[in-house]
Amino acid sequence: MESILDGEAALEDRHVLDEKLAKCQPCFEHFHLERAIREVLKTKCTKHLVPTELVDSIRQKIQEIK
Repeated sequence: MESILDGEAALEDRHVLDEKLAKCQPCFEHFHLERAIREVLKTKCTKHLVPTELVDSIRQKIQEIK
């Protein structure tokens, strides 16, 4: 299942999983939960670039507090 969620599985493996998910409701729910969690992590755990001026300003304020 991990390789399928990662997009690394062969098409045949995907068909085997699709058949299993069609027959097993708990498996279906687990698979879709895993996929949803991965999507949330992809969108929420991304690296955001911060302007250098902001970083410098924050560092300066920290130094002033010390």
